[in-house]
Amino acid sequence: MNLEKDLEKIKELLKDVKYLTLDQITSFLDWSPKKKKDNKTIILSWIDSGDLIMDKKHRLSLPENSGYVKGVFRIIKNKFAFVDKEDSEEKEGIFIPKDEFNNALDGDTVLVEITEKKKSDKGAEGRVVKIIEHRKNTVVAPLFIAFVAFVGYKIVKNAFKPVKKISETALEIKKSKNFSRRIELDHSEDEIHKMASTFNEMLDTVEEVFIHEKQFSSDVSHELRTPITVILAQSDYALDYVETLDEAKESFEVINRQAKKMTNLINQIMELSKMERQSEIEKEKINFSNIILQLLEDYKNLLENNNIELITNVEKDLRIYGNRLMLERLFINLFTNAMKFTKSTINVSLNRINKEVILQIKDDGVGIAKKDQKYIWDRFFQTSDSRNKDKNKGSGLGLSMVNRIVQLHSATIEVESEVGEGACFIVKFPI
Repeated sequence: MNLEKDLEKIKELLKDVKYLTLDQITSFLDWSPKKKKDNKTIILSWIDSGDLIMDKKHRLSLPENSGYVKGVFRIIKNKFAFVDKEDSEEKEGIFIPKDEFNNALDGDTVLVEITEKKKSDKGAEGRVVKIIEHRKNTVVAPLFIAFVAFVGYKIVKNAFKPVKKISETALEIKKSKNFSRRIELDHSEDEIHKMASTFNEMLDTVEEVFIHEKQFSSDVSHELRTPITVILAQSDYALDYVETLDEAKESFEVINRQAKKMTNLINQIMELSKMERQSEIEKEKINFSNIILQLLEDYKNLLENNNIELITNVEKDLRIYGNRLMLERLFINLFTNAMKFTKSTINVSLNRINKEVILQIKDDGVGIAKKDQKYIWDRFFQTSDSRNKDKNKGSGLGLSMVNRIVQLHSATIEVESEVGEGACFIVKFPI
């Protein structure tokens, strides 16, 4: 079986008849009917090559007999293409709209359907039906591939520069313990630059925590040094100079007070550290009004003994979602703070305004200077004015605890104070 000769026979026959069926071709070429599948495969290959055309009724014809033209695709304008017939010196101009290119490239062998005849020089208008063959320029292609590879290498190399900088910066921090180092970046919006920027933000957080913990360790050491020094001094005095039981008792009382102070300080540090490690807490719906009224009743005798007048305005049955123990700690810290510094009066109010429950505790003491108000939430911070010198015997951790409890309850806290006019702490809880 010579397929090329068979194809030529069919083409010659189709010059005389417009259409042939598959069975007619099989019979004409004297192919074996038993090899129907093979015969069909051969005919389909002729169709794929563009030598024959099959219509919807499965009839075969020559492309030129059915309004199709096989030729070479030539781009001659931005919006049109030209088909040059390969099997003839004559050129038939067929202009194809850009939308009908079907991804054909200049130089491709294509099959074009003539959709409309033109009387102008353009000859006809059509569309690309099939790309029969992609023609490759054997010289340009390797150069183009090499160029693309080179450009790709440069792009990838530049893109991964931040990754190298991240690695180098991490190693420098590891060696120097200098958490202030950062990755120097240019302005870009790609994913790797975003990753490097995120790494810098992480370093900001790490540095902040490192400085915070370093300061915390220093503060704890300082706060514990005073009672330890007093205890050691009193112990040495008792061992070297005490001669009577009364003198020994005085030394033991001093040691006992300082030991209790240390115990209280350590307990507060542990409690605050536990709070700071928590991101979520167990909450339940609590009658906040009852908690405050019960705590105020507990302090009634202490207020009377210190000649402090208590003025209350507590709205009944105000409920919020919270942790009972933490809310009790918050109120106790704020209230005892007011007791330390007030001259004669403390005002406590609890009211609902819109969608908030607002707690206010106000004293009429010496107040807090504006310059100190933003620092009062820091651990171990104590003001240097008379408010601190004369009356504050605390550790400087109470308001830090209050601030953390407020954060864990998604609440807010603020202080209103003028020097000489007392201080008012305002806590707002969402309902």
